[in-house]
Amino acid sequence: QPHGFAISPDGTTMAGLGVDGRLTLVPIAGGAPRTFPAELDVQSVLAWDPSGRSLYYQDGNPLPARIWRLDVAKGSRELFRSVAPADRSGVQVVSPIVITPDGRSIAYSYRRRLSEVILVNRLP
Repeated sequence: QPHGFAISPDGTTMAGLGVDGRLTLVPIAGGAPRTFPAELDVQSVLAWDPSGRSLYYQDGNPLPARIWRLDVAKGSRELFRSVAPADRSGVQVVSPIVITPDGRSIAYSYRRRLSEVILVNRLP
């Protein structure tokens, strides 16, 4: 489920998902919002970098979870990091992800669903 928002380091802009699910930058003092293309596939807004020029976000890929760094002025993005637990057995989704603004530390949770199948044959 999409979530998250982040306030720019200078406190002038909020980044979040609009009602249409697209990444939107909203000037806090008022003004026209800027909406990015749906092709970015933003699942969750994570954090601004300290300069306020880039924004980290998670896309909709379930495993591994991908963190992108978006240059908000140019609209270009680069894959920053992919994260997943070492044992991916039964992992359905990696979320939420928390990232420090400098991008040096990441913490995440994940949901795992495991089951067992038991085969019983009739004995003679």
